[in-house]
Amino acid sequence: MFVIYGTKLLTNHLKTPKDAAIPANTTNIISWHADFFTQNNTYYYILVNDNNQAETIAISNDTPLSNSQLAQTAATRIARFYVQTSNKEAFDFFQAHAQEILILADTNQANFEIMQAKKKTVRAQLRQQHKQTAHPTPTQKQIVTSKVDKNARKFYGGLLTHAVHKNTKGK
Repeated sequence: MFVIYGTKLLTNHLKTPKDAAIPANTTNIISWHADFFTQNNTYYYILVNDNNQAETIAISNDTPLSNSQLAQTAATRIARFYVQTSNKEAFDFFQAHAQEILILADTNQANFEIMQAKKKTVRAQLRQQHKQTAHPTPTQKQIVTSKVDKNARKFYGGLLTHAVHKNTKGK
């Protein structure tokens, strides 16, 4: 099972069901917490692994994501992240246990401070990247993302969709 604990801001943004709860007797839960911010008319969703803060991923989207869209996009991005970091064991664990996806309200207050720091870092990277691009155009958006990927891949998973399968065959 894959669980996203949304901060207050994200929970209000996504209208997470208040009665959503992890089923009883559930084990091997993969938990992340998340939030979002907007910059240059783009929504950035930040995901932080509860068990390892170094595993932080940002997802960008032109429009707000719905609850289910965020869950599916996050699951895909996290799977790509594990492949990108050649963490086959984590990838296999994720694939085996992340068949159900829930988004729940975040009850861990420490995550609010962690998330603010993570958002500040991502914003700074995006601002720096924007300064390096002399004349940004709509077609350069992907270029910006790939450059941030190269310099800080923990914030972005830059693999092609087929890479998840390509990189795990025969291993």
